[in-house]
Amino acid sequence: MNWILDKKYIYWIGLFLGSGLFLYQLSVGIHSIKQGDIYFVNDWIILFIFLAALFAVFTQMFNWQIILTGMGIRIPFIEISKGYVYSFLPRYIPGSVWGYLSRGEWLRQHGVEYSETNTASFIEILTTFISGIVLIGVTFNQVNGWGILKLLLLTISLPILTWLLIHNSSSLVINLTWRWSKFFIPVNRIDFKTWWVTLSIYFFHWLIWGIVILMTIQLISPFNVDKKNIISLIFSCAPIFALGWMGGFLIPFIPAGLGVRELIITSLLSSVIGLSPEQSTFIATFVRIIYLLAEFLWLIWAITLHTIRPNKT
Repeated sequence: MNWILDKKYIYWIGLFLGSGLFLYQLSVGIHSIKQGDIYFVNDWIILFIFLAALFAVFTQMFNWQIILTGMGIRIPFIEISKGYVYSFLPRYIPGSVWGYLSRGEWLRQHGVEYSETNTASFIEILTTFISGIVLIGVTFNQVNGWGILKLLLLTISLPILTWLLIHNSSSLVINLTWRWSKFFIPVNRIDFKTWWVTLSIYFFHWLIWGIVILMTIQLISPFNVDKKNIISLIFSCAPIFALGWMGGFLIPFIPAGLGVRELIITSLLSSVIGLSPEQSTFIATFVRIIYLLAEFLWLIWAITLHTIRPNKT
């Protein structure tokens, strides 16, 4: 009982601190944009950039619902949208684990065990990284002929082998008398179809952020984009964001990968796309702000729903 109370205290403390850091990052980012020497060429593109970012966050929430459904946990999307961003605010505290602890407390309101929430988070992280690795492997390897076939086989086999590994491993561990074996029971519920759907959604999610980066480039340094090369440009920008996100995630003591993500994106925009350091730095910072603003709007949506449709529990 005391442990449950402690987790609730952690949950609310995390929400408070995470909200403060979230707003601080947002204000610092906007201030840095105002101090820059970059000028917008096509202001109207900002609206489409923001709408794309909103949709990208939507795909994260939709993917989360798919994972829960695959585990036999059915929660309406309206409830997912109430809690996904709202409960994940503590991730802005140094140490990404805070967001996942808070998420578990939120889903307890829907009767979801902590072990099930942790398993769903594990699947979400794994599919995020696997889809990102596949995207990077396909995009950043200049191959021809048989090399393309080998690359396709490798990228297809990686998700398959990963699913077989976690599925078979969970089946073995469940039968052991190990205190953590219950963590693997929900893993075993994820079937092959759910696995591929979640991978596909996150692959699409990376492409949306590729579109965001491409439109931001057009915002400050427009160049001719015809129908023939727009797909290749998106596939050039998408892995840049994916690498930046994954690099930031892997540094556990930095809140939401702040600084690390921007450093990676800046360097890749200069080396891969050929932008100047000033332009690359601006785009990395601007995309961070757009991400924060998109989450902020979904947060307002969640708070509004909490007000007009409070939980019964």
